[in-house]
Amino acid sequence: MTHALTALSPDGFEAMKARFIAAGDRLTDLQLLELADCYHEMLRQRRAIRARHPKLTPQAGVFVDPEPRTF
Repeated sequence: MTHALTALSPDGFEAMKARFIAAGDRLTDLQLLELADCYHEMLRQRRAIRARHPKLTPQAGVFVDPEPRTF
């Protein structure tokens, strides 16, 4: 079985972002930090997989340049 990557529409992304923010408002700081760690780990794993399998790289324009970190 093949799984196609389907990006959200701009409206769908805005709706998802609003739901994510609303859920985050109900979390403690520690829970929110743990969730952020999980998202970062997911991104690291995706990048590692894409580095090993370039054909899995999404179309151009999907990537966002990383922002400078302050920590």
